[in-house]
Amino acid sequence: MALEIKTPGDDVTRGIGQLTEALAFGYDKAAMVTTLNKAKRINQKIFDKNGFVLLGVDSKGNVQII
Repeated sequence: MALEIKTPGDDVTRGIGQLTEALAFGYDKAAMVTTLNKAKRINQKIFDKNGFVLLGVDSKGNVQII
């Protein structure tokens, strides 16, 4: 599984491109990891359509699948 880790200031659109590139290079799954607050504001449709996973991490280090 390819993981793309994004900080709150990173470009999510670029991250989606990087996830697509990872699949093209042979990974069978791809996930983006970002803060929980940022993850909740991202439109989930693009992740569902492409089979990507979106993970949000809260301030205590708990990980949630969005």
